[in-house]
Amino acid sequence: MDAGKANKSLQKQLNGGASSLVLLSLLHQQKRQMYGYEIAKELERRNGGTLPMNPGALYPVLRSLEKQGLLSSHSELSDEGRARKYYKVTKAGGETIGHWETAWRDTQKFINTILEHGDDNASRKRNSAVSRKTSKGTAKRAT
Repeated sequence: MDAGKANKSLQKQLNGGASSLVLLSLLHQQKRQMYGYEIAKELERRNGGTLPMNPGALYPVLRSLEKQGLLSSHSELSDEGRARKYYKVTKAGGETIGHWETAWRDTQKFINTILEHGDDNASRKRNSAVSRKTSKGTAKRAT
């Protein structure tokens, strides 16, 4: 897979499960209701001025979290007269975020182990087994 396709694949993943975790975490940390554009701007600010996903992709994730009962929402008119939909974490969402964060950290640790160490452990085991066989073979020849 070329780098462009790999990046698009990663972006699709970010627009799925990881986005749900990020949005729920952000709203839980803020402990206040926020509207979609405000959420996107806060994510962008926290990421040094860039958003690694299409801001429009946040809205389906917010709606999905709401359907799951993890967020609630209500609409208010802004000073400019436009309706804004505000989201906040529900009790179920607050209970869920801890489980999701634990699962994310476990998954991240597993992925990092594979990416950083490759097959080091398996190589060490093979090398150790070969060393033991060589040592045994050497010892037999010496007697």
